[in-house]
Amino acid sequence: MSDATDWLKYVTDRTVTYLITPAEREARKMRRSRREPWLARWFGLMGMQIWWQAKKNQEWLETRKKDKPHAPGS
Repeated sequence: MSDATDWLKYVTDRTVTYLITPAEREARKMRRSRREPWLARWFGLMGMQIWWQAKKNQEWLETRKKDKPHAPGS
């Protein structure tokens, strides 16, 4: 009987631990969501500015290609 009691205590302990851990994981996700983006952490604001300019330039080029059809023979 002692083995069964020990096993029941073990299973109960593991179950309670499992039920408590999602709250800790959620707290970890909340902390991570408050962090700044990795680009800003590694390169500061200049890295963010370069990325933003490159993205803006790419979007501008795509809209320009759509607006101006290709003339044959040019």
